[in-house]
Amino acid sequence: MSQIKKAVQILKQGGIIAYPTETVYGIGADIYNKQAIERIYKTKGRDFKKPLSVAVNSIEMIDQLADITEKDKKLIKEILPGPTTLLLPKKQTIPSTITQNSDLIGIRYPKNKKAIKIISKAKFPIASTSANKSGKKDIIRAKDIEAKVDFIVKGRCKYKQPSTIIN
Repeated sequence: MSQIKKAVQILKQGGIIAYPTETVYGIGADIYNKQAIERIYKTKGRDFKKPLSVAVNSIEMIDQLADITEKDKKLIKEILPGPTTLLLPKKQTIPSTITQNSDLIGIRYPKNKKAIKIISKAKFPIASTSANKSGKKDIIRAKDIEAKVDFIVKGRCKYKQPSTIIN
C-alpha cells in the first residue's frame, strides 16, 4: 500500500498522521472528528485554547470553510498554494474544536505534492499544526517526529521553516 493510501485510510478511520508540507512537518486529522482533533492537542502538548489551522487542496475547499468574496478569491489565488497561513472569516459549520471559538480560521494550502494528494484522496480538509511538541524546535525530517501519531508520511520539507501567517 502506498504512503498516501495508508495516510488517507488512517484519516478516514479517525486516526492522526504526520506529513510533510513545503514548510515543516505537520500533524493532521479529519477536521470533523472531535476525538482525532483532541488527540492532536494531547500528543503535541498544545494548549486547548490555541486554534489549529486547516490544510486544503483548492480554492473551492477554502470556499467551503471560509466566507470569502470574489475579490478575496482573486488575492488568494495569487498567494496560494504556498508557505502561508491565511486567517479568514470562518463559516458557521466549522467545528469550534478547530478554531477555539474564534471567528477566524487559519487556512493552509500547502505547495507539497504529498500533502495535496492526501487531502485530495481523503476528500476533506485536514486539521494542521506543526509536528513538533509545543515549545520545541520545528520538525523537518520524519525521523525526528516524537508525537504519537498513527502513521508518518515520509517526504521533504522544502523551506524548513514555519508558514507566514497573514490576517
